Amino acid sequence: MTTLAQRTKQIRETFGINQEQLASILGTSVGVPKGLEQGKISTIKSKYLLALSEHFKLRKEWIENGSGEMRMNEYDSVLEDVSIISDSLATYQYRIPYYENIKASAGGGYENCDHESMYIQLLPNILQIKNRKLEAIRVDGDSMTGTIEDGDIIFIDKKQQEPISGKVYVVVMCNEVYVKRIFRDPKTQTLILKSDNPIFPQFE
Repeated sequence: MTTLAQRTKQIRETFGINQEQLASILGTSVGVPKGLEQGKISTIKSKYLLALSEHFKLRKEWIENGSGEMRMNEYDSVLEDVSIISDSLATYQYRIPYYENIKASAGGGYENCDHESMYIQLLPNILQIKNRKLEAIRVDGDSMTGTIEDGDIIFIDKKQQEPISGKVYVVVMCNEVYVKRIFRDPKTQTLILKSDNPIFPQFE
Protein backbone atom coordinates (compact mmCIF):
# COMPACT_ATOMS: atom_id res chain seq x y z
CA MET A 1 0.00 0.00 0.00
CA THR A 2 1.27 3.48 -0.82
CA THR A 3 2.12 6.14 1.74
CA LEU A 4 0.46 9.55 1.99
CA ALA A 5 3.68 11.05 0.64
CA GLN A 6 3.56 8.79 -2.42
CA ARG A 7 -0.12 9.50 -3.04
CA THR A 8 0.44 13.25 -2.80
CA LYS A 9 3.19 13.05 -5.40
CA GLN A 10 1.02 10.77 -7.55
CA ILE A 11 -1.77 13.36 -7.53
CA ARG A 12 0.62 16.08 -8.67
CA GLU A 13 2.13 13.97 -11.42
CA THR A 14 -1.22 12.59 -12.60
CA PHE A 15 -2.65 16.07 -13.07
CA GLY A 16 0.58 17.74 -14.18
CA ILE A 17 0.88 20.39 -11.48
CA ASN A 18 3.77 21.59 -9.34
CA GLN A 19 3.85 22.04 -5.57
CA GLU A 20 2.98 25.74 -5.81
CA GLN A 21 -0.13 24.95 -7.82
CA LEU A 22 -1.10 22.22 -5.38
CA ALA A 23 -0.67 24.66 -2.51
CA SER A 24 -3.04 27.07 -4.25
CA ILE A 25 -5.66 24.32 -4.63
CA LEU A 26 -5.29 23.47 -0.94
CA GLY A 27 -5.49 27.14 0.02
CA THR A 28 -2.23 27.06 1.94
CA SER A 29 1.49 27.72 1.65
CA VAL A 30 3.83 25.57 -0.43
CA GLY A 31 5.20 24.13 2.81
CA VAL A 32 2.14 21.91 3.17
CA PRO A 33 2.48 19.97 -0.11
CA LYS A 34 6.25 19.79 0.45
CA GLY A 35 5.68 18.40 3.94
CA LEU A 36 3.16 15.88 2.61
CA GLU A 37 5.50 14.66 -0.12
CA GLN A 38 8.49 14.45 2.21
CA GLY A 39 6.53 12.46 4.78
CA LYS A 40 6.86 15.20 7.40
CA ILE A 41 3.06 15.49 7.51
CA SER A 42 1.65 12.03 8.15
CA THR A 43 -2.04 12.89 8.57
CA ILE A 44 -3.96 15.04 6.11
CA LYS A 45 -6.34 17.66 7.49
CA SER A 46 -10.03 17.41 6.62
CA LYS A 47 -10.02 20.72 4.71
CA TYR A 48 -7.12 19.55 2.51
CA LEU A 49 -8.80 16.18 2.03
CA LEU A 50 -12.00 17.89 0.90
CA ALA A 51 -10.14 20.27 -1.42
CA LEU A 52 -8.31 17.41 -3.17
CA SER A 53 -11.42 15.28 -3.40
CA GLU A 54 -13.58 18.05 -4.86
CA HIS A 55 -10.98 19.57 -7.19
CA PHE A 56 -9.70 16.36 -8.73
CA LYS A 57 -12.76 14.11 -8.12
CA LEU A 58 -10.72 11.67 -6.04
CA ARG A 59 -11.98 9.23 -3.42
CA LYS A 60 -11.31 10.44 0.10
CA GLU A 61 -10.54 6.89 1.27
CA TRP A 62 -7.80 6.61 -1.34
CA ILE A 63 -6.28 9.97 -0.39
CA GLU A 64 -6.30 9.10 3.32
CA ASN A 65 -5.11 5.50 3.31
CA GLY A 66 -4.73 4.31 -0.28
CA SER A 67 -7.73 1.96 -0.19
CA GLY A 68 -9.90 1.40 -3.26
CA GLU A 69 -9.77 3.25 -6.55
CA MET A 70 -8.11 6.64 -6.90
CA ARG A 71 -10.88 8.37 -8.86
CA MET A 72 -14.56 8.77 -8.05
CA ASN A 73 -17.21 7.14 -10.16
CA GLU A 74 -20.44 8.86 -11.26
CA TYR A 75 -22.34 8.23 -8.02
CA ASP A 76 -19.43 9.26 -5.81
CA SER A 77 -19.29 12.60 -7.64
CA VAL A 78 -22.98 13.25 -7.12
CA LEU A 79 -22.83 12.43 -3.46
CA GLU A 80 -19.81 14.69 -2.98
CA ASP A 81 -21.87 17.55 -4.42
CA VAL A 82 -24.53 17.18 -1.74
CA SER A 83 -22.51 15.89 1.23
CA ILE A 84 -21.13 18.09 3.98
CA ILE A 85 -17.69 17.25 5.31
CA SER A 86 -15.82 19.06 8.08
CA ASP A 87 -13.35 18.53 10.89
CA SER A 88 -16.19 17.49 13.23
CA LEU A 89 -18.30 15.01 11.29
CA ALA A 90 -19.93 13.87 14.51
CA THR A 91 -21.91 17.12 14.66
CA TYR A 92 -23.80 16.25 11.47
CA GLN A 93 -26.64 14.12 12.75
CA TYR A 94 -28.85 13.64 9.69
CA ARG A 95 -28.20 10.70 7.38
CA ILE A 96 -30.70 10.62 4.52
CA PRO A 97 -31.20 7.35 2.60
CA TYR A 98 -30.20 7.71 -1.06
CA TYR A 99 -31.49 4.98 -3.38
CA GLU A 100 -29.12 5.10 -6.33
CA ASN A 101 -30.96 2.33 -8.20
CA ILE A 102 -34.40 3.90 -7.91
CA LYS A 103 -35.11 6.63 -10.44
CA ALA A 104 -38.12 8.93 -10.66
CA SER A 105 -39.09 9.24 -14.28
CA ALA A 106 -39.37 12.73 -15.68
CA GLY A 107 -40.61 11.14 -18.86
CA GLY A 108 -42.64 8.08 -19.78
CA GLY A 109 -42.22 5.90 -16.72
CA TYR A 110 -39.36 4.07 -15.05
CA GLU A 111 -39.68 0.64 -13.44
CA ASN A 112 -37.56 0.10 -10.34
CA CYS A 113 -36.65 -3.03 -8.45
CA ASP A 114 -33.44 -2.61 -6.40
CA HIS A 115 -34.14 -0.71 -3.17
CA GLU A 116 -30.80 -0.87 -1.35
CA SER A 117 -29.76 2.52 0.02
CA MET A 118 -26.61 4.55 0.51
CA TYR A 119 -26.61 7.63 2.75
CA ILE A 120 -26.21 11.37 2.29
CA GLN A 121 -25.21 13.35 5.37
CA LEU A 122 -26.56 16.90 5.71
CA LEU A 123 -26.89 19.66 8.25
CA PRO A 124 -30.47 20.06 9.48
CA ASN A 125 -30.82 23.64 8.22
CA ILE A 126 -29.97 22.84 4.60
CA LEU A 127 -33.30 21.23 3.75
CA GLN A 128 -35.24 22.21 6.88
CA ILE A 129 -35.06 18.57 7.92
CA LYS A 130 -36.93 18.92 11.22
CA ASN A 131 -40.30 17.15 11.22
CA ARG A 132 -39.69 15.60 7.81
CA LYS A 133 -39.05 12.05 6.69
CA LEU A 134 -36.62 12.46 3.82
CA GLU A 135 -35.29 10.07 1.22
CA ALA A 136 -33.28 10.85 -1.92
CA ILE A 137 -33.45 9.44 -5.44
CA ARG A 138 -32.28 10.45 -8.90
CA VAL A 139 -34.42 11.86 -11.74
CA ASP A 140 -34.34 10.29 -15.19
CA GLY A 141 -35.72 12.24 -18.16
CA ASP A 142 -36.47 15.81 -19.17
CA SER A 143 -40.22 16.25 -18.69
CA MET A 144 -39.58 18.55 -15.70
CA THR A 145 -36.82 20.56 -17.38
CA GLY A 146 -36.71 24.08 -16.00
CA THR A 147 -37.55 22.86 -12.52
CA ILE A 148 -35.74 19.52 -12.25
CA GLU A 149 -33.08 18.44 -14.72
CA ASP A 150 -32.22 14.97 -15.98
CA GLY A 151 -29.80 13.36 -13.51
CA ASP A 152 -30.67 15.62 -10.56
CA ILE A 153 -30.96 14.15 -7.08
CA ILE A 154 -34.25 15.06 -5.42
CA PHE A 155 -35.25 14.87 -1.76
CA ILE A 156 -38.67 13.44 -0.99
CA ASP A 157 -40.61 14.28 2.16
CA LYS A 158 -42.52 11.05 2.81
CA LYS A 159 -44.60 12.72 5.52
CA GLN A 160 -46.30 14.86 2.84
CA GLN A 161 -48.78 12.30 1.52
CA GLU A 162 -51.78 14.50 0.70
CA PRO A 163 -51.33 16.25 -2.67
CA ILE A 164 -51.48 20.05 -2.75
CA SER A 165 -52.58 21.29 -6.16
CA GLY A 166 -49.73 22.78 -8.17
CA LYS A 167 -46.90 21.21 -6.16
CA VAL A 168 -44.33 18.67 -7.39
CA TYR A 169 -44.59 15.09 -6.12
CA VAL A 170 -43.08 11.67 -6.63
CA VAL A 171 -45.89 9.29 -7.58
CA VAL A 172 -45.78 5.49 -7.75
CA MET A 173 -48.18 3.86 -10.21
CA CYS A 174 -48.04 0.21 -11.32
CA ASN A 175 -44.47 -0.15 -9.99
CA GLU A 176 -43.35 2.90 -11.98
CA VAL A 177 -42.06 6.01 -10.24
CA TYR A 178 -42.84 9.45 -11.68
CA VAL A 179 -41.94 12.99 -10.66
CA LYS A 180 -44.70 15.36 -11.83
CA ARG A 181 -46.63 18.45 -10.84
CA ILE A 182 -50.05 17.46 -9.48
CA PHE A 183 -53.31 19.34 -10.02
CA ARG A 184 -56.73 18.41 -8.61
CA ASP A 185 -59.76 18.91 -10.85
CA PRO A 186 -62.14 21.01 -8.70
CA LYS A 187 -65.25 19.31 -10.12
CA THR A 188 -64.27 15.64 -10.28
CA GLN A 189 -61.45 15.73 -7.68
CA THR A 190 -59.39 13.72 -10.19
CA LEU A 191 -55.63 14.12 -9.84
CA ILE A 192 -53.93 15.33 -13.04
CA LEU A 193 -50.18 14.77 -13.45
CA LYS A 194 -48.49 17.44 -15.56
CA SER A 195 -44.94 18.01 -16.75
CA ASP A 196 -43.24 21.41 -16.65
CA ASN A 197 -41.90 20.68 -20.14
CA PRO A 198 -44.92 21.45 -22.37
CA ILE A 199 -44.07 18.84 -25.00
CA PHE A 200 -45.07 16.07 -22.57
CA PRO A 201 -48.81 15.24 -22.27
CA GLN A 202 -50.64 15.29 -18.97
CA PHE A 203 -52.39 12.20 -17.60
CA GLU A 204 -54.70 11.19 -14.77
